[in-house]
Amino acid sequence: MTRRLLLSYLGLAILVLAGLEIPLGWIYARGEVSRASQRVERDASMLAEVTEENIEKGNLDALPDVVGDYAIRTGGRVVVTDKHGVVLADSAPSGRTGISIAAQPDIARALRNQPTVATGNEALSATMPGSSGTTIRGTLRLTYPMTEVNARIHRIWGSLALAGASILAAVALAAFTLARWITRPLRTLEAATTQLADGPLTHPPDATTGPPELRRLTTSFTHTATRLQQLLQAQQAFASEASHQLKTPLTALRLRLENFEPYLDPRAHPSLEEAVGEVERLSRMVHGLLALARLENSATTPEPVDLDTVITDRVAMWEPLAAEQHVALAVTGRAAGRVRAIPGALEHGVPDVATS
Repeated sequence: MTRRLLLSYLGLAILVLAGLEIPLGWIYARGEVSRASQRVERDASMLAEVTEENIEKGNLDALPDVVGDYAIRTGGRVVVTDKHGVVLADSAPSGRTGISIAAQPDIARALRNQPTVATGNEALSATMPGSSGTTIRGTLRLTYPMTEVNARIHRIWGSLALAGASILAAVALAAFTLARWITRPLRTLEAATTQLADGPLTHPPDATTGPPELRRLTTSFTHTATRLQQLLQAQQAFASEASHQLKTPLTALRLRLENFEPYLDPRAHPSLEEAVGEVERLSRMVHGLLALARLENSATTPEPVDLDTVITDRVAMWEPLAAEQHVALAVTGRAAGRVRAIPGALEHGVPDVATS
């Protein structure tokens, strides 16, 4: 039960953390990409104004220095074209100048005085027209790699995962402590019921720990078990006392009935024999009650017993008495083998036997 409670608490905590941290991480990632995109767009607009002014003045030799300095500072790539889409400057070492890229969609849109901002898995790009009013003098494309942005996103996801793991560890510790506190009375109750089933309850369950409901249940169980033991002891005492008290009167009654035999009419002998038989049957019942009371006070767990050996011993014990009455004892039938019986029950004739 402790494990089930612990798993339920952890499952609930995982659901709560997932409901909080996943949206939080997703919102942060979207915000980080949005901020990077806005920064690229702002830088592209600023560089487009600078390059447009240089193109207007015919200062084309300054363009490589402008885009090169920016690329070194930020790690982005800058491509500048004229109004026909011919590359005037490229900050990449492998970049080529003098070629036309007017057919590329973002450059074509910029030549029509329409800026373009695109976000991809590998890079952010912003393409801006270099214009004054409606006059297009060139275009500028700024490409910024997503490496740094993705690294910041991964760091925040890692921080959220670490925070979630720490919270789960704290929840697990608290849940384990709480589960042990809740189930401790149940464990003591289980041990007490096992002890009560095997015999007297000598170690009552602890009713001072656990939730109030379980403490009340433990107290009620202890009271019930104590009352049950008192009733069983009273029953056993009654059976034992009654058996002892009845043995002497029954023996005296049998002797008196047997002493009447010489003084009775022969026609009354059958009735006398029936009366003696009833007294003997009642005596056997009393002996059975006494044996049962003794057995209830001792072991009540069936054990393997060799029934054939018990029968042989009983026959050997009763043979002398039977011989005096001119009675022959004989054992017939197949061997019974080993059976399970309460110790002493077979010797006293108590019918509590199960074939093994």
